[in-house]
Amino acid sequence: MNSNNKRLREKDKWNIVAYANLFRDRETKEFAYGAQQEVLNMFSIDRKTLQRVLREYDDKFAENHFDVDLAPRIAGNSGRPSNFTDDVQQNIVDIHNLCLLEEDHVSDEEFIQLYNDNFGTNIAKSTMQQYMAAIGMVVSSAYLKPTLTILQKIARLEFMVGLIQHCGHRIYRFIDLKYEVHVDEKWFYVVRLKRTLRLLPEDERPKPVTIHHKAHIPKVMFLSVIGAPLDYIHDGTVQHFDGKIGLFVFGKYAPAKRRSKNRAAGTPVFQDIPVTCESYREMFVKPGGVLEKIKEKLFWAKDFAITIRHDGAKPHTGQGNEPFISARGHDDGWDITVRRQTAQSPDMNKNDLCFFASLQKKANQIKKQKKDIPSLIEAVQQAYSDYPEDTLTRVHALQYEIYRSIITCGGGNDYPLSHSGIRERQNSGQEVADLAVPAELYKTALAHIASLSARIDDE
Repeated sequence: MNSNNKRLREKDKWNIVAYANLFRDRETKEFAYGAQQEVLNMFSIDRKTLQRVLREYDDKFAENHFDVDLAPRIAGNSGRPSNFTDDVQQNIVDIHNLCLLEEDHVSDEEFIQLYNDNFGTNIAKSTMQQYMAAIGMVVSSAYLKPTLTILQKIARLEFMVGLIQHCGHRIYRFIDLKYEVHVDEKWFYVVRLKRTLRLLPEDERPKPVTIHHKAHIPKVMFLSVIGAPLDYIHDGTVQHFDGKIGLFVFGKYAPAKRRSKNRAAGTPVFQDIPVTCESYREMFVKPGGVLEKIKEKLFWAKDFAITIRHDGAKPHTGQGNEPFISARGHDDGWDITVRRQTAQSPDMNKNDLCFFASLQKKANQIKKQKKDIPSLIEAVQQAYSDYPEDTLTRVHALQYEIYRSIITCGGGNDYPLSHSGIRERQNSGQEVADLAVPAELYKTALAHIASLSARIDDE
């Protein structure tokens, strides 16, 4: 044992003390002639280490004969004194409260700069992040949400109540929406406005992606159609549907009418198709469109009622689109109906809820630095095709957690979404979607509707 290379453990100290006391006078604490060197050789320690250990033992033995603690004092007592004093902690809280008061969301860098400017310090980012973690400060994302009127809150709650069925004996459950298809559009941009770079001091900063103007960034509108992954029986065997119905592009390639410095005349050029009532309706009823894809993917569900859920945007609902598409959805013995989701409720559509965000991230990873429309279309389509089915299953289960949260907060959208055990149920092979509705929660929904309705009457 070499004390110069490592700290002495409690066991090592007691061994030294026990052996040294064999040669020490009980009163004077002096060693017999030549005995001290024998102790040093026995444990391979120097004279200062031996004196320190024996002094520690003697002092603690004098204080209490029956409670001598030689355990190393490392945690909290080693190294330099911490700069994280009570004053520093209070200063961090003050800056945090200042940002809340001004409703100013700042990044870690901006927070640290604000702190250093106010208190004349020069605290590094990593140090400040350690201080924040020590006082339990966490960073969470906040998003813009639609403002809801009383009528819209009532409509959201009534939609929830309409999904709840009474199974007897005060048992309530959500209707299983496994035959509900969610539809929505999203712009996907060729380039990203912001990228995160991690560079070493010796790394060369990559050249920035350049554009003429932000308003002229090439982009493509996609229409996503997704359902719920599930097992079904066909021809006497159990088969599986992955939940993905189709991804449609509002655009087409057409030959260029004139030549330019970038292309020759006749070169295929991508042209956007504006989302209008006519183009939206055409996207559903054309050969290879949404209705045909639903019938192709859900061929085994012809005898079931299938609902297409979309928002109330004017191109979706104008010029009688909903009854027209529903009528075409009933051709050939099918029962496909288009229904509108509650107003100001993107949290009721799986695409807006989380599917589009993860699809965008995956498409960016596939596309990388390419900034042309063909690469963008190919990347988004590949990201859609490769989207994990397990994740889509969790999205379906998350929808019911959202429904319960909407009821809890009285039809609003400012609910906190707590951990619900979806992933644990999935990993353990249980039913992923929890359809149970506590009886008290059902009563709460009815009470909220009555309370909000009374407020309208009062006004």
